[in-house]
Amino acid sequence: MRVVTDDDDGLRNLVQRRSPRPMESQLDWFHIGMRLELLRKAVVMPVTYQEYIEDPHAFAPFQRRVSRLRDALWRGRSWRALLEFAWPRRDIDQWAVEHPGRCIQSGRRATQVIKEFRQYVCGNRRSVPDFAKQRAAGHRISTAHVESVMNHLVNHRLSKKQQMRWSPGGAHYLLQVRAELRNGTLLDGYRIANPRFLAPSGFSYAA
Repeated sequence: MRVVTDDDDGLRNLVQRRSPRPMESQLDWFHIGMRLELLRKAVVMPVTYQEYIEDPHAFAPFQRRVSRLRDALWRGRSWRALLEFAWPRRDIDQWAVEHPGRCIQSGRRATQVIKEFRQYVCGNRRSVPDFAKQRAAGHRISTAHVESVMNHLVNHRLSKKQQMRWSPGGAHYLLQVRAELRNGTLLDGYRIANPRFLAPSGFSYAA
């Protein structure tokens, strides 16, 4: 059984307790992609308009570093990715030396993003598969489609613009009912709570 997760131990522990089959943990490429995009933006230091006119591609080498890091992760080479993190860090330090006293906060932010991303990969290096092979084999490598649908649904149903919107408490109860329905235990739980209930109604049976 393959569990696609964003480094959350809760999901992995739940599957291990509930399933007798061996479990294989895999990082979600969607969350890796978000961190890569954050890093791609962080390594671009603010410059003046005149500096941009003189050299509009000054940070192209920084972006190529991030691209090589992405390729290493995409191919499942976590050890290679950990080595690649040293290059953007060196570039940021070199840029700070060449521009003393400028954009100190941006430099610190980029350094922090690199550090956190490296810790994320280092702590989950055994859960980084060869995403290229996984996708070629038809396996799921991302939960982006699920998260997108859920975000849209929750934002739509909890929006104040909705005349019949969900309350937080009501959404919680609805989630419990939905989980019981998917597990096939909804009617059993209802019978326990209501002993006089003998048979499912037409609506429950259809559901």
